[in-house]
Amino acid sequence: MIERKSKTIKNDIVDIMKHNYIDYAMSVIIGRSLPDIRDGLKPVQRRILYDMYHDLHNTHEKPYKKSARIVGDVIGKYHPHGDAAVYDTIVRMAQDFVFRYPLIDGQGNFGSIDGDSPAAMRYTEIRMTKIAEEMLKDIDKDTVDFIPNYDGSLKEPTVLPTKLPNLLINGTNGIAVGMATNIPPHNLKEVIKACLYLLKNERSKSYLKEFYETNSVKVSDDIINQIHNKIMTILKAPDFPTGGIIINSKDIPKIYRNGTGSIKIKAKIEVNKDQIIITELPYMVNKSDLIIKIADLSKSNKIQGIADIKDESTKDIRIVIKLRKKTDPNIVLNQLYKYTQLTTTFSCNFVGIYKNKPYQLNILDLLFNFLSFRLDIINRRTQFLLRKNQNKLHKLKGLKIAVENIDNFVKIIKTAKNTTDATQKLMKKYKLDDIQVNEILNMRLQRLTSLEIEKLLNEYQETKENIQTYKEILNSYDKQIELIINELHDLQKNYCKNDKRLTKLEDEDISFDIKNLIPDNPVIIIYTDDGFIKKENISKVTKTGKTTNLQKNDSAKFIINTTNHKKLLLFTDTGKLYYLNVYDIPETGSGNSKGTHISNLIKLNTNDKIVLIRTQIHENEYSNYDMVCITEKGLVKRTSLEEYKNSKNGSLVLKLNSDDKLLKVFFINKQEENYLLMLSKQSKYIIFNINQVRTVARLAKGVVGMLLNNENDKIVDCAIITKPMLENPNEYLLCTITNKGFIKLTPLEEYSVQNRKTKGSYVMKVTNKTGEPILVQILAKNSKTNNCILITNTGQLIKIDINNISVTNRVSTGQPIEYKLEHNNYIVSATFL
Repeated sequence: MIERKSKTIKNDIVDIMKHNYIDYAMSVIIGRSLPDIRDGLKPVQRRILYDMYHDLHNTHEKPYKKSARIVGDVIGKYHPHGDAAVYDTIVRMAQDFVFRYPLIDGQGNFGSIDGDSPAAMRYTEIRMTKIAEEMLKDIDKDTVDFIPNYDGSLKEPTVLPTKLPNLLINGTNGIAVGMATNIPPHNLKEVIKACLYLLKNERSKSYLKEFYETNSVKVSDDIINQIHNKIMTILKAPDFPTGGIIINSKDIPKIYRNGTGSIKIKAKIEVNKDQIIITELPYMVNKSDLIIKIADLSKSNKIQGIADIKDESTKDIRIVIKLRKKTDPNIVLNQLYKYTQLTTTFSCNFVGIYKNKPYQLNILDLLFNFLSFRLDIINRRTQFLLRKNQNKLHKLKGLKIAVENIDNFVKIIKTAKNTTDATQKLMKKYKLDDIQVNEILNMRLQRLTSLEIEKLLNEYQETKENIQTYKEILNSYDKQIELIINELHDLQKNYCKNDKRLTKLEDEDISFDIKNLIPDNPVIIIYTDDGFIKKENISKVTKTGKTTNLQKNDSAKFIINTTNHKKLLLFTDTGKLYYLNVYDIPETGSGNSKGTHISNLIKLNTNDKIVLIRTQIHENEYSNYDMVCITEKGLVKRTSLEEYKNSKNGSLVLKLNSDDKLLKVFFINKQEENYLLMLSKQSKYIIFNINQVRTVARLAKGVVGMLLNNENDKIVDCAIITKPMLENPNEYLLCTITNKGFIKLTPLEEYSVQNRKTKGSYVMKVTNKTGEPILVQILAKNSKTNNCILITNTGQLIKIDINNISVTNRVSTGQPIEYKLEHNNYIVSATFL
């Protein structure tokens, strides 16, 4: 039996994790997710293009090849990862709505702006685009370094010798470990013009030389700002392949200077009287998803006035939104901008790999690095050509000597014993080396014709001139710059002739005030016991007995009227305060909608229930008002409203006993004298001067306002009576409404003012027929606007003209409404219009 010795290596797991995670992070950053700032490519993109160009010769003028063949070749030779990752990269480089200048020409289904998936790689075919080949020219002239592939069997380039400023013209995005990059695409013509400016301007040209030689430039901020400002007049903004309109172009210079920031883009839209036509989309917006989103917003009444949506797109985008009659198209358009991806934000983060390290860059960094890279390519290419021509000249010298002494050469060769003997004799007599003699011995006899000899001599002279030219280029920075300029001009000539800017530039405040997006229509808000809230336009409540739909076994709790531009204060039974904009509540198209649960609109604690909703007064007026809170047990608390000015959702407005609940909240002007009317379930009322309640801190409990008869009694409603009302009580009526549909109107002068902390007097005569009082309101006599909407527990809406109700004395029972309530149907709330 063999005894095995084991060895345990003890290490701190924290140190191991740190070391290994750093290695993993750098592997992802360098090898997968971030582009090299020189060619603007990630490793997988570079390997695909290199394989197509160098190995498979899959160039633009050649027939298409199956995508699966390229994917397999790339995986087998250079990129040992999944085929899906390679094919997805190919698809992306072929999509003209993703790449401003696609690098792959695809044949077949390569997906669409609707988000359609591309066909499988066995069906599609590809080849390089002509412009992509500009990235690989001169790759066989020792212009870039090569490294072994993953298994050491082949070599692959570390970077492509691109003539194209690819990182800027096509942009990139990628998420690594702990960092990400997002660079927008630009217009080639503008990028070339910016490069030409830097190459032709003497100051920037000298900085480029210093940058190329030392990888750094010591320049004052003022000079950098001058160059940057000039570049901004040439390279004004990104140019996205899907067009659109950049609406914060004034922010672009800062984004380009810092390498970070947000670009706001909106769709290009034509607005007619009865339709909105979308002709261009912001970058990376899915057209199909956009249409579905608009339809959903219309269906839920978040956006009103849309009659139909049609996608009439062919090669170009054309989405037609038809509007209903009398719909303001500008309001609908602003709502579309607000709630859909017709406005988007492109978050710029100029991060790239430079010398195997990630760097945060700005626009000048990208331009200078590209031009510095071109200088390096030109120098390496020229050195390669110089060596090649020097070797060629060396051989031509030998051939020239041989031609000039052809008879002697023939004689020596004929009399030699063998090739070795001939070689040694020729080397000795004419001072030639092995390379030259081998070239002579391998020369074909046809080259001895007078024409071929002339060609040889011309080639010799031409090679000498080439060597001189290459030496001059290597020794002259200006000649190197001139070569780059000529190459850029060639790019302009070949690719920029019909290349117009697609993305327009504007400066427009797109931070919409929602009040400008939605008509300030009067609406009613209905709230239910189960926490559902719904909003209806008051104009739609036209007939008595209309039923607003509720959830099964749910009951209406209360109803209020307000307008779309108001903000609501929602109070819970435990005394907490929440805020909700009226326009955030979806408007129901008809009573058939069951509403939206309040938890979808605000973050409400599980045990909290909304018991009261009030319309907020403007915050600028908070200092002039006090907030008066009344509980079911008859407590009254008065607090300066200013204490709640900066309160957040869920803030406590008062402390309550465990057996008590918040009932009512009023806002009263501090400078005015007001009186509080409290109404109990057992039909008792009390009116007292609110000044009897002193102002206390926000978390105080308050004082007794009205004493209740017994444990079964509680406060059911309250009202504020102003001093002018009490001074002219004959001009006002006190309206009382019961749960069984009785309404009683009595002159205010029949109700006396008392002190707080009393049981009060009867407000009306109640019987089994009348039911219990649930609401009290002070109304002006003979007002033409005394309309009221009652709501029952089952959601029936009953519209009442109060002027049709007879005025009676205080001890009467009142008058039943004309609408007959069904069995187990009772009034729960009312709102006065």
